[in-house]
Amino acid sequence: MESRLPHSPDFGSRHPGPEWMDFGLSESQKRLNYQEIDRINRFMGVYETLFQTLVRASKEHAHKPLRILECGSGSGASMVAILKKAQKHHLSWEWTAVDVDPLACALAKEKLAKAGLSNQA
Repeated sequence: MESRLPHSPDFGSRHPGPEWMDFGLSESQKRLNYQEIDRINRFMGVYETLFQTLVRASKEHAHKPLRILECGSGSGASMVAILKKAQKHHLSWEWTAVDVDPLACALAKEKLAKAGLSNQA
C-alpha cells in the first residue's frame, strides 16, 4: 500500500550546523521559543519520562546524591520541572545546567530562584 504521507526527514542523526536559536534572533523571539519548547515538552510528557528515568538511576546509586549534567539546557525549564518533582519526593539531586546562550542561562537562574531551587543547581 502506498503511503500518502510526505517523505519524512531522517532524524537518525543531528545536523552538524547551527540551530535556529543560534542565529541572530531577538531576545523576545528567543523567550517565545523557549516558552514553546517548554509547552511542547510538557504536552509530550518529556519531563515525566526524564523524571522516571532519573528515579531509576538514583535508586541504583542510593548511597550518594544523583548528580546531573545537562548540556544545552536552554531556559532551564526541564531542570526546574524535574527538580520540583524530585523535591516533592524527597530526592536529593544535584543539577548542573550549561548553555552557550547567555539569555538561556539568565532565564534558568530566574526560574530556579522563582521555584526556590537555587541551592540544588
